[in-house]
Amino acid sequence: MRISLFIRNMSAAIFCATAFFCASAQQIDCDKAAGFTQRMTEKTAHINTEDPETISLHYIFVKEMLDSVKIFQDEFLPNLHFCPQIDFFATLHQIQALDYQLQEMKERLEIQRQRVDTLFYLKAVDELAFHDTAMCEYYLDRSLQFNRIQTDALILQLQLDYEQKH
Repeated sequence: MRISLFIRNMSAAIFCATAFFCASAQQIDCDKAAGFTQRMTEKTAHINTEDPETISLHYIFVKEMLDSVKIFQDEFLPNLHFCPQIDFFATLHQIQALDYQLQEMKERLEIQRQRVDTLFYLKAVDELAFHDTAMCEYYLDRSLQFNRIQTDALILQLQLDYEQKH
């Protein structure tokens, strides 16, 4: 009696588990999952971690891409066995490599974001060396947008204003 009750409960549990996995498999789009790593790799190739003009924007892009990779790992990866055209282990390796690469980019961009004002100031100094005062003033303004009390930029801006008036 107890054994038959146990078997009935187990078969009910297996049926529920099967129904759950089948239901979640219907939600996964195999075509979307198949091209995910390629699309993310292409997007990653366009991220620039050196240009101060794009550092803040690319930081946001990298954070969004990391969120997308996390969603893929949580929702798609466990159900990839329902997609026969996708090699699970190759996809897992690509996702882990992509996640590592994006984490590295995020850390690099976080460091660069803290010194964007200095990068713009250095670009202004370079433009001044080439006697392009218009671009120099542009980069000084950009530097001061990120840090209003960037003393080097303020001093250089005052020197340029003084030279223009005299």
